[in-house]
Amino acid sequence: MTLDTALDTIEQLAPEEQKELVSIVEKRLIEKERQEIYDEYMKTLESAKSKELMPESVDDFIKRIDD
Repeated sequence: MTLDTALDTIEQLAPEEQKELVSIVEKRLIEKERQEIYDEYMKTLESAKSKELMPESVDDFIKRIDD
């Protein structure tokens, strides 16, 4: 399905249904972003546990990225 086809289909809905659809899509996008943040957190946590990722001071971090 193309974006144009989807928009044409949405245009066939009543205005209230279109508003409800927008609300549902927004909530799903928010949930997807939350899941991506959580997944990244878990990946970072696992890296820290396996000693791949070690804590460092801000000064050390700045020195490392400046080199």
